[in-house]
Amino acid sequence: MMQVPDTVIDEPSGSSMDILTCVTGCLLDSECFLVYSKADGECIRLDVLTPYQVNVTSDGRFVAFKTNLTTCPTTYLGLSFSVIMPSGFTYSWTANSTSWSFTGCRDGWTRFDRADSVSVCMKIFLQNYIAYNTSREMCANQSAVLTGLASSEECKWVQARVFQLTATAWVGFWIDGVRNCTEGQTCQTFAWTDGYTTNYDVLYNSTNADLSISPATSANECCLTVGYISPQTINDINCAASLNLILGYVCGYKV
Repeated sequence: MMQVPDTVIDEPSGSSMDILTCVTGCLLDSECFLVYSKADGECIRLDVLTPYQVNVTSDGRFVAFKTNLTTCPTTYLGLSFSVIMPSGFTYSWTANSTSWSFTGCRDGWTRFDRADSVSVCMKIFLQNYIAYNTSREMCANQSAVLTGLASSEECKWVQARVFQLTATAWVGFWIDGVRNCTEGQTCQTFAWTDGYTTNYDVLYNSTNADLSISPATSANECCLTVGYISPQTINDINCAASLNLILGYVCGYKV
């Protein structure tokens, strides 16, 4: 732990304890990321799933960062801190001259705060020709899931990566979503299965999704990609065929 004096964080909620117990306990707690000294001399332990901003102050309070540094720096201001948690994932603070900020996501992941108050960290993984089911397994290996998308912002973020990599029509990244028809019927309906995406606006807006009307059978286009199409971003595709159209997959996890 590295204690930084004269720093303060927006007063968080949590159980208070004495400072020694707090700091020592954080070192042993695999989820603890930061400890905060309150004005009353008590201390709170904070975990990695919440965004924070730590600001320089002059009232004697402090925060202690969990970090992999092995020596104390000569100055703290402007210094970025990182820590590798027992999960193997790295979490870092972004520093400027008077504060440090943390998004709540692992390094390399991008945070999206959704209209339904759910926050999701996402990452795009490159792997040409990867099968749909394999992409789900690869996300699980990252302690994440193949993610659904809840806004035009999220769709455009994925598509921007497509545009960086190819100019070939329909090529793209696997996302979550499976065709969800009544048995024996055709439909244009898809269901999110990631466990946290509940908004379907991006699928049922024809300016954003190009979806066929088909039965939910293996011979049809029952999975989804974000691809090189325009003006839409989302396309339905056969879950097992056309792997030459696949650049990789998009994983996510709820924070």
